[in-house]
Amino acid sequence: HEFCKHLDDFLLRRTEYAFAPDMGASVAPAALDALADELAWTPSQRQNELERLRLAAERAHSIAIATEK
Repeated sequence: HEFCKHLDDFLLRRTEYAFAPDMGASVAPAALDALADELAWTPSQRQNELERLRLAAERAHSIAIATEK
């Protein structure tokens, strides 16, 4: 089985948020909290995941999204 290990994977590939006008930015904090709890991410890993989401969205869709928490 393939487990979700990254915030960008969850929001941009496994949900319909990639098609939302904000590309999931509005739910990113809640999704981050849920994944961080499940995967025991450190504060540094949480920040890295937000940055990874931002870069993935920009790269794949040529859009900038806000990832401030």
